[in-house]
This record gives sequence, C-alpha cells and structure tokens, in this order.
Amino acid sequence: MFTDHEVNFSVTEDKDQLWKIIQEILPILHYKLATLGLKLESLPEDRKQTIFAGLGRVKSKIPMVCLTEIPPGKILSNHRMQFGSYALVLKPSWVSSNEADRVIYIGQNSPTSRAIFRCLATMNILGLNIDKNGLLLFDMRTNKEVFSLISYYETRENVTEAEWRVCGETGYFGGTRSTGTTVPLGLDDIDHIFVPACDIEQTKKLVENLANAQSVSVSPSVGEFPQALEGLT
Repeated sequence: MFTDHEVNFSVTEDKDQLWKIIQEILPILHYKLATLGLKLESLPEDRKQTIFAGLGRVKSKIPMVCLTEIPPGKILSNHRMQFGSYALVLKPSWVSSNEADRVIYIGQNSPTSRAIFRCLATMNILGLNIDKNGLLLFDMRTNKEVFSLISYYETRENVTEAEWRVCGETGYFGGTRSTGTTVPLGLDDIDHIFVPACDIEQTKKLVENLANAQSVSVSPSVGEFPQALEGLT
C-alpha cells in the first residue's frame, strides 16, 4: 500500500553557503522578473525572503512503497533490529514490473545536491507569475519532473538502508493522490517469507491456502530470519 513519507531536500543548512549558491542563479531571476516588469530590488523584503527560501527547497509528503535491498552475504541482524522479525523477499521481476528505483543518496552542498538545487531553482524562477492581486507567486507545475526526481532523494547519512521506492501520484499536478491505494502483489511474486518461529506453522498454512486460491505451483519458502541471504532454497 502507498503510504506517505516525508521528503525534505535542502542543498545546505548553512546560510552563508546557501547565499553563495543562490548567487549562481540570480541572473536568471533578474531576467524573469524583468519580463514581469519587476526588479528584485523593488520587491518587499518579506517577498524576497519567501522567494529565496522557496527557490530550490522541497519539503513534502510523497506516497510510496519502500523496499530495502539486501545483497547476498549481508548479515541481517541489524536489519532485523531496525525493521522487525517479519519480511518478504520479493522477486526482481516484481521490482521491475512496478518500476521501483533505487534511492539517490546525496550529501549536503555536494556537486549533485547543488545541481539539483539549480534545476529546482531555475524551474521555479521560470514559473514565477503575478496573480490577480498583484502578488508574485511560484507556479509549481514548471518543476513537475524535477519534483518526481526528488521523490527518490535521501540524505547520505541513511545510505546503509540501500532503499528502493515505488513512488505514487502526489496529486499536486492533477490526478488522484495514491495514498492508501494498494500495489498488486501475488504469492508468486515472493521468494521467501521470514517470520518468528512461533508463527511459522500458521504462516505455512496460510501460504498453502493462498497458493491453492491463486493456482500457484511454486510457493515461497517460510522460515525464521537467517543470518544472511546466502544459500536460501
């Protein structure tokens, strides 16, 4: 099921570094304001601060399904402590057919984070418009594709998770928000099911019943969490 997860992209939390990065896109901002008959210097201070704060920052809840990549041989004790004693090992075919992609882990004020900031800022600037009340506003539709990219962003501090995501529709740019909707998952999409020892027999019976109902010839194995994923059959 798609559930909401917060994505918070900021190129840097250091104000001096941020202002230095903003300087790179100021010529584009001056140009866009000129096409609207405005000058940056003539804007009210609060409006300038709002524009600078929103140029290249994204903070939003994105509907997604999150997965963790576990390479063969990786010791699973830490993973089990963090995520619990229940897990499904999905087949690569399911990951591919549902267009999951690996999360991009990016450091603050890194070449990649600065490039993303410039993309976001440029698209935001190009979407600046004046509303009927004469207020200068962003038009978020101009950065739809960059916003989709940010859905796969995570800070470098969390790189040990090796996360993959299936991201749904936000509804921000039209369409229906995906939160709460399910992603198809059949028994034949699963390689292994890990449960605590006390739940093994009950889970095996459940798998058997589902296999009969879904006409699945090869069912996933059921067992306790192994030390590593090597040698599973």
